[in-house]
Amino acid sequence: MSSKTIIYTDGSQRHIAYVVKDGVSWSKKVGKLHPMPPEQSEHLAVYEALRQLLNDRGEKPDEIEVRLDSQVVVGQLQRKLHIRNETVRHIAIMTWNLIHERGYILVQGEDDKAEFCVPPYVTFTYIPREENPAGKLLG
Repeated sequence: MSSKTIIYTDGSQRHIAYVVKDGVSWSKKVGKLHPMPPEQSEHLAVYEALRQLLNDRGEKPDEIEVRLDSQVVVGQLQRKLHIRNETVRHIAIMTWNLIHERGYILVQGEDDKAEFCVPPYVTFTYIPREENPAGKLLG
């Protein structure tokens, strides 16, 4: 039986938030930051959520879908858009390394998943802001 975990993430200048949906249970986390650009905090929210999930000693899901309300960050994490900012690029590299170190495959889009992917894998998906529960935690 395959398992899927959905992570919703969001970031602002002073906070990151993520909501993890694993089957029927939900967990929520909000963290306070030193002021930083929103793009940087969006990347940091993704990294922290994945780190928390993948460092947990429990059974790992076959599929992890990370949902964000930033098309730019989704494109960057899918390696479709260039990351100009050095700090943001460093956080993205940490995220990609974490995914690969835990034995997951990074799927760049739905077409790749349908044709080539065997679990375990991670996908990044854009969602509208109003559908993002992590954004609601930030206010």
